[in-house]
Amino acid sequence: MLKLICGPSGSGKSYVLRERIRRDMEAGQRAFLIVPEQQVYFYEQELLPVLPGSAGRILKIVGFRRLAELVFRETGGLTETDPDEGLRTLFMWQNLRELSPLLSEYRPGDRPDQSLTALMLSVSDEMHAGGVSPAALEGAAGKLPEDDPLRTKLLDLSLITAAYDGLVTERFGGNSADRLFRLGRVLRTCPFFRGSRVYLDSFTDFTEGEYAVLGEMLRQAEHVTVTLDCMGLSDH
Repeated sequence: MLKLICGPSGSGKSYVLRERIRRDMEAGQRAFLIVPEQQVYFYEQELLPVLPGSAGRILKIVGFRRLAELVFRETGGLTETDPDEGLRTLFMWQNLRELSPLLSEYRPGDRPDQSLTALMLSVSDEMHAGGVSPAALEGAAGKLPEDDPLRTKLLDLSLITAAYDGLVTERFGGNSADRLFRLGRVLRTCPFFRGSRVYLDSFTDFTEGEYAVLGEMLRQAEHVTVTLDCMGLSDH
């Protein structure tokens, strides 16, 4: 069951959510609070001290990446870390340099510049967030006329992102977006959230990988409660 707590910014949505979590903790109810990765520490410091002592055992405050690690650890899956920004930049720079003879629209020359490297990292991130594979780009390019400039761009992007993904997978087993899609597949056969209540707070949107995980939460958990920043709406 999906429950929504709606209202404008500052209307008390997070307070209502925390009160529901507090009642769950008092009743000994297993629960998950999922928030953006950069806010996990804040929620732990603000929420745990005002909850019953048992909360540390039955409440998990995590982001989606940490959630994946929890599930994979329980199911025997891998728990790789992501490359940091410096390594990502180095991987893409190396990738562009090696692919240069094969590219047309995005040929970097002998030394790829910083702006092109940053652009291709951004493209890669957007593709993963949207669930768009290099093969999908290649397929779209194949439907365009030979002389269409967009065809050439799509083919370049397909080649660049496929090779970059190969580098990251070889060293780190894939990136966080890939792991969320894999997490969704694992949850189809693993009742990880059965008997639990799930709360999501402070999100402004979700990626395709996160939606895949949310679908499994809705199928398994007693209920999933999400706060939404909506003008003119009150708690539902």
